[in-house]
Amino acid sequence: MRVIFNPSFIWRRPHMLAAVLISASFFVAGILAWYLVKGHAKGFARRSMSIALGIAGLRMPVQLYLGDIPCLGSYIAKDLTCKTAMPGLKLTPAADRPDTAATFSGLRPSTA
Repeated sequence: MRVIFNPSFIWRRPHMLAAVLISASFFVAGILAWYLVKGHAKGFARRSMSIALGIAGLRMPVQLYLGDIPCLGSYIAKDLTCKTAMPGLKLTPAADRPDTAATFSGLRPSTA
């Protein structure tokens, strides 16, 4: 539970909710684009397309802001004085580093 409810949770949840809303608005815009190409319900499609793209356009700057805050929140939770620099991955002991082999191989396209 501590993994989910950490100090940056209050910023990560709205960040993910904004991501879902933006993704859904682009999904709806894609369907409406099909309607416009096929010539079905042009008035409805145009109004709805402007709403979908308007929602995406308004939420994207908020999404960028909310995406930057979790890193800052995690940093502040570790050092409330903000006088020390954040350690990079190279400065982290090898035992504390995450295993990246599974992630790396999972994101590569299969060659078979």
